[in-house]
Amino acid sequence: MLIRNAKAEWQGDLLNGSGQLSVGSGALDVPYSVKSRLEDGQSATNPEELLGASHAGRIWSVFNRETGQFKASLGE
Repeated sequence: MLIRNAKAEWQGDLLNGSGQLSVGSGALDVPYSVKSRLEDGQSATNPEELLGASHAGRIWSVFNRETGQFKASLGE
């Protein structure tokens, strides 16, 4: 079984504080804040955005696997 690690740090109060999100592989190390979750034009990310990206990646992985199996059944 694969085990993945992630880390979230937060400093300050809820409205004025900020944090850092990172993953064990080093592929992601980004700031986040309440402003990044609620306001447009912020350069930081938010948990919802990361979750959406992970779902999109998984959906496309399954889609590509299925279309590859379909092509294989056609002899392509």
